[in-house]
Amino acid sequence: MKAMNHLHTINSNDHALKCLKMLMCLPLLPADKMEQGFQLIKLFATNHNVQMNDFFNYYQRYWLRSVGTNIVSVNGLPRRTNNNLESFHNSLRCTFSVTHPNLWVFLGELCKLNQNYHRAHSQLTNGLQPTRNLKSKYLINSRRIKIASEQLDAGVISVWNFLVKCTYSCSSYEQRQRLWALGMGDQNQPDGDNIVNDVNAIEENAEEVVEEETAQHAVNGTPCMICLVTMPGENTSQFIVIPCGHAWICGICKDRLNNEYLVRCPMCRADVERFQRIFINY
Repeated sequence: MKAMNHLHTINSNDHALKCLKMLMCLPLLPADKMEQGFQLIKLFATNHNVQMNDFFNYYQRYWLRSVGTNIVSVNGLPRRTNNNLESFHNSLRCTFSVTHPNLWVFLGELCKLNQNYHRAHSQLTNGLQPTRNLKSKYLINSRRIKIASEQLDAGVISVWNFLVKCTYSCSSYEQRQRLWALGMGDQNQPDGDNIVNDVNAIEENAEEVVEEETAQHAVNGTPCMICLVTMPGENTSQFIVIPCGHAWICGICKDRLNNEYLVRCPMCRADVERFQRIFINY
């Protein structure tokens, strides 16, 4: 983003930031659904006047076409890392916290990191499980992603809903990368970060957190699936897409689709016969 001069756009435009987070979540989709997800993100960017066409072209040309969705997708994999070298570089950045560390600090931290990897390699060679402390936030994120993936596979949620759900799981990572690009490091992150060893206890806690968020989401209601701004209410016109049945769309977005774009469902890209207004008592 910095190389393409979009860093200021990301910092000042919430819609652009949402596009970036959803693009970061695209590899969580099954390979055969990544192209559909990418087109939905582009449509969202167009509807909200997000000017990042060169970035979208790069993403489509390199990651979707050159590398390929079968390689990029990490859906269903136990380790969601499609580039181990990039993961190692990220570990270095998190360790140093600054762009240009002191030489002795650099060598000292590099030796510690090397010892940790050497110890893990020895444990794996001897058929042992590498010992590591688990951070609760990572387990909770994994639980969120697992639930969203199961709902997507079961047809409970659409590709768009999946991407929106998963953006919350990558928020902290995206923020760390943005602060790094701005030269601010990651100085405010606590060291402990709720490190625990009891996996079962954390899994139970993760389920409670996810269930609480789901309940809160149901109480608050879901916004229009295009603008994600208009909320359901007594004075809001709500429409569903016919014949696919995806819902819901506010009146403003319905008129925009009819007047400016090909009349296709923003979720499944199927042809639209009409928009049917629905009435719900609140």
